[in-house]
Order: sequence, then C-alpha cells, then structure tokens
Amino acid sequence: MWEKNPGHLQKNTGIGFSHNNLGLVSGISDASGSRSLTYTAALPGKETWSSGELNGFEVERTYDARFRMNGVTVRQGAQVIYSVNYGYEGDRPELDKVTYGNRVIDFDRVPGSGLLEQTTFKTGGITRLTVHRERDAHNRIETLTTDTADTPSAFLSDLSYGDDGRIERIGLAGGDFWEIDYQGDGQLNTAVLKSGVGGTVYPGYDFDYAFSAMRHRTGLVLNSSAAQTHTGTANILNQVTGRTVPGAVEVSGEAHPAAAIRIFSADVLTPVAYAGTWAAAGGYLSDGNADKGRKWEKGSALDNLCFCKVLNDSAIWF
Repeated sequence: MWEKNPGHLQKNTGIGFSHNNLGLVSGISDASGSRSLTYTAALPGKETWSSGELNGFEVERTYDARFRMNGVTVRQGAQVIYSVNYGYEGDRPELDKVTYGNRVIDFDRVPGSGLLEQTTFKTGGITRLTVHRERDAHNRIETLTTDTADTPSAFLSDLSYGDDGRIERIGLAGGDFWEIDYQGDGQLNTAVLKSGVGGTVYPGYDFDYAFSAMRHRTGLVLNSSAAQTHTGTANILNQVTGRTVPGAVEVSGEAHPAAAIRIFSADVLTPVAYAGTWAAAGGYLSDGNADKGRKWEKGSALDNLCFCKVLNDSAIWF
C-alpha cells in the first residue's frame, strides 16, 4: 500500500512524515517516538523529540555566515549533554579546529592544498598526541609518524605505490611490512604481513581473496591453508546470500618469558603445563591427548610471541 504526502510517495511501513512548504521533512513519527525538524537555509537545524524514549531531547546544528557547520549541541531540556564546535581558516571549507570541552584537535594542511599535514590533539592546553604526514611529489602519503610526550614513532613508513597509484607496500614501526597485490580490475588480491627480519610471513596475517567471473568476492584463504578457507556466494547485486567458515579460530597471544603456558582441552579439565621446546619447523604442543594438540608457530625474531589454532572445542590459557 502506498500513501501520498505533499510532493512525495511513501510506502506504508508505520513511519509517518510531514513536510514544510519547501518539501523538506518537518516531522517524523515512528516506533521510537515523534520529532520535529527545522532548517537553516535548507540545512538541518534543530531536531526535537516530543514523545518516546528520547522525549525532551534536542539536537541543534549551527552554521557560520558561509553556511559551514560550526557547532552541534545535544540537550535534554535545559541541560547540555554534549557540545562540539568547529572552526575554519578564512574562506576555506576544510576543518581547522574541533573543540569539545577542554579537548581541542588542530588540523594543519599542506600550503595551498586541502591535504592534511599535521593533526594535534590537546587536553587542557597540553599536547597529548601529534600525527605528522609526509608526502611524495604526487601528494601521496610516504610516512605517517606519531609523537606522544616528545617521543616520535613511525607508525607507517616507506609506503610504496605502483604505476597505477595503488599502495603495494606499507612499512610499520619496528621494520615489519605489509605486501599488497591487486587483481587486474583493482580489487584486493593478497595482503601479507611480513617480519622485517628475513621477510618471514606472520602466521594469521596472510590473506588471499578469490572472485567470481563477475568480480564478486567469493572467498578468503588464510595462511594459504585449505583448512582456513572462507567462502561466500553473492547475487547479481553483489549482496551476500551465503557464507561458509572453517571450524577453527586463529588466536594470538604474548606471554612473559617466565610465564607458564597451560592448556585446557574439551575432555581434560585439569590444565597441563607445557615444558617442551620449539621445533625448528614449528613445534607441536600436546596436552596429553592424541588428537587434542595444537599447532604452534613461533613468530620470527619474536621470542615471546606465538600463534596457534584452537581445534576440537579446546581453549588456551597463558
């Protein structure tokens, strides 16, 4: 059933709308209650709830002379619940500053451009975090560094781009890096996280995607393992209609060098301590049951970092 409103057709779904003389929605009534809406030069102004769970609440948006939003305030009656202000530099449309309470975020941009160069987060006038971006001759990010308490850290570094402008490599703090590959049509094909020492692939961070002839994503293979293959089906609108996931969960953890690693399994409720050693090709950790072990793989150059797959309804404890 369809109902006609001034200038609009809407399906009867239990939601009611009213409109002003410009055709803008001025009222909404649904299961959550009723609210009215006002505008500033056709831009959303006040939104006021008069019934329902949010009865008495109001959201107000304000604008400067150039119709750039410069504030949002949420009230319950006369009480201000939340308020944020937005500032701009001159006539530019990009945000220059965001202020909420005693917190301030400042945005510095590349001269003559709207691209971000530095973002500074302050609380009570004290700088808590600075994010700095360095760009190449094509204005693509090459390095992203963070600075907390005067301690700079390269969060992302040495980003490499292909001839088509897509990111092919991302360096991380500590020397680790992501390698990224794409399908011919630009869709993500593989993404692999590797150690900065020897380029060893980190278990649990090897992603390989599959696509149908229509270029819909149909699968994900983790760690190049058939046992860790996720598959899906999609209709002609690329809407997912079904998924199949493997019966395993990737779990990662880090323990202190002196920590005791103990295991619970589905049929042994008493934890069993592991006192073995790592094998050269990746140890096999057993809890005393023939088919209740877990395959452990040691991260390269990370003596205390290990990864495992939990099988047979088992759980791990550190």
